[in-house]
Amino acid sequence: MKGLEDLLQAPAEASCVVMPKGAKGAALVGAVAGELGGSLGRAAIDTVAGHRNDGASPLRPGSWSLGALALTRDEVVLVEGKRALIGTKATGVVARAPRARVEADLGKGKLTAPLVLRWASGVTWELEVPRAELGRARELSGALAG
Repeated sequence: MKGLEDLLQAPAEASCVVMPKGAKGAALVGAVAGELGGSLGRAAIDTVAGHRNDGASPLRPGSWSLGALALTRDEVVLVEGKRALIGTKATGVVARAPRARVEADLGKGKLTAPLVLRWASGVTWELEVPRAELGRARELSGALAG
């Protein structure tokens, strides 16, 4: 993601593109609503689908929301991004947390895979990783484990 290390203010040891939990479902339902009700229908479905997963992720809910999860030497950083003409661009830091005492659980999926980060303090981030980013997500999970 362009501009990621500028926002991190440190080198990224590992990173992958992520979406908020439920983004895949919101995108599918939104596509149907867009065909039936135009942009107004899509906006309504995005709002409803986004609220189903409130609190699951620090990223904004909705089908068009995306970000990057990055590891620095000391932190896990979640950065908000936007789609650019070519690739994606980092736009701001959404959340930072200490890298110590965190577990990563990368699940399986066809279009996206669930990625859950749990800290010993009880904080949990639930995200989805697009299929094209699974290799990078595995690398990130491995770096957290070891």
